[in-house]
Amino acid sequence: ERLYYTSKFIYSTKPINSSREPDRRTEIIVGVAYDADIDQVKTVLGDIVAADKRIQHERGVTIRLNEMAASSLNFVVWVWTSNGDAMAVKWDLLESFKRALDEHQIGIPYPQMDVHLHQSPSTSTKA
Repeated sequence: ERLYYTSKFIYSTKPINSSREPDRRTEIIVGVAYDADIDQVKTVLGDIVAADKRIQHERGVTIRLNEMAASSLNFVVWVWTSNGDAMAVKWDLLESFKRALDEHQIGIPYPQMDVHLHQSPSTSTKA
C-alpha cells in the first residue's frame, strides 16, 4: 500500500514512528479453497491463535472472511503483539496455519486458468 502526502502536510505534521510504539497489530491473509467450510476455517485458525502466548488476546483477535477472490476465499487474521515479537509471530502463525489446514484437509488453492480450445471446421484445398 502506498501513501501520498502533499509537501504542506509533511512540513506541518509531526511524524509518528510506529516502531517506537510498544505494541503492533499484525495482519495475515489466508486463502483457502471455495469448497472449504467457513466456520471450520475460522475454528482451525482461531485454535492456533489462541495457543500463542505472545499474542495479546485481551486486545482482541479478528478472524473474518475478508474477500471472495478469483481463486480463493481470503480470510484476514488480526492479532496484537509486542512490537519486538510482531514478525516472529507472523512467521510462526503462517507455518502453523499451513500445517493445520493440511491436517484438516482444507485446500489452499493457487491461481489457475481453464483454457477451452474450439476447433474450427478444416478447409481442404485440392492441388
